[in-house]
Amino acid sequence: MKHVFGFLVTVAIAYGYSGALYAQWVQTGILGGGGPNVKSLAATGKYVFAGTDSGVFVSTDEGATWTLSNAGLTDTSVPSLLADDSEVYAGTHDGVFRSTDHGTTWNPANSGPMQNTDVAALIFKGSNLFAATFGNGILVSTDRGTTWAQTDSGLTDQYLFCLAVSGTNIVAGDERGIFLSTDNGTSWNAVLNGWNGPWGYNVFALAVSDGFLYAGVNANDGTNCIYRSTDDGATWTALGGSTSGAIVYAFAVSGTNVFAGKNGGIDLSSDSGSTWTDIASWDVCTFATSAVSSLAIGGTNLYAGTAIFPPVGVFRRSLSEMVTAVKEKGNTMPAAFSLSQNYPNPFNPTTVITYQLPANAFVSLKVYDVLGSEVRTLVNERQSSGIHSVTFNASGLTSGVYFYRIETGTYHDAKKLLLLK
Repeated sequence: MKHVFGFLVTVAIAYGYSGALYAQWVQTGILGGGGPNVKSLAATGKYVFAGTDSGVFVSTDEGATWTLSNAGLTDTSVPSLLADDSEVYAGTHDGVFRSTDHGTTWNPANSGPMQNTDVAALIFKGSNLFAATFGNGILVSTDRGTTWAQTDSGLTDQYLFCLAVSGTNIVAGDERGIFLSTDNGTSWNAVLNGWNGPWGYNVFALAVSDGFLYAGVNANDGTNCIYRSTDDGATWTALGGSTSGAIVYAFAVSGTNVFAGKNGGIDLSSDSGSTWTDIASWDVCTFATSAVSSLAIGGTNLYAGTAIFPPVGVFRRSLSEMVTAVKEKGNTMPAAFSLSQNYPNPFNPTTVITYQLPANAFVSLKVYDVLGSEVRTLVNERQSSGIHSVTFNASGLTSGVYFYRIETGTYHDAKKLLLLK
């Protein structure tokens, strides 16, 4: 059985809501043929990737033109995409493929249990690559896709739609609810009690931002289609708003702003999901009959992929029409990587660490004691360019000197902080 959608959640630059609602959605260049269903999106630097039922399309001009890039793919249905610095991963109905030349050519990364596997979602947790599959559970690779192993002990369903990393936990959405792993994917436990029964709650999308974890749902009661967790997936609360009655397929998030792609449009919340505003409603012909199956942030634009009913393709809208830059962060992108001194310092028990990214990057930010032992992971995910801040809560730690270190692949730095209780 093949699934319809695969989703990629891409973290947005930090913005706040501005109020411009219904203007300027632009359909980007035709992707080929009559316009294939867009199942996944990813963006990094000047590159925007669209995974469709006709293969992978690549644009370097904000979607004005697209190039079909299927060289090396043995299956052209692409439910999931993951852009990680210079590498791009495509999840297909025939396993995972990897590109090191921005999608120009693809090489199979589907040995062992990954062969002939329908891949719904891909994420990195540290150096480990996880794949949620539709029919083969969850697989993990410790060598960027060269080899794969099954890692789904405790799963009662092998049909997964999405994955997310929240804190030190991994969360997976399936046909009936959500599974949680607290041991790096070794074992899984079902959460959200009551989400039972065949096709009761299809969890199509997961996203993490600013301490909150979001789940996009096709609920069997037609309401409460977004759920939120504040404890890395252990417990969940239903959110209301204009998403009620919809099916939520995709997220793009940053700070307190959350974009939710649904059947017939896109919703925006600027207060961590408490309230929602429709920014592409059923009343707007662009999305009137389509399902917004994927979302991605590329540069200063939000890209939306649509599927099922015309018009299908990729649509673009400037973020500045929907949200405005957070005041203290200014309107200029950082020119270089940097790590600021935490404030306050000394502190008890919380302090804020700020850093700047001039380009999209996978960020690892960890705290160590004076012996070099890791005591806390603050960030371990791919983030968009911009100024980012994270709060370190040292409750449970003893007074003394600690160090925090950032790594982005090309940049690393460390600074000292002092906890005084």
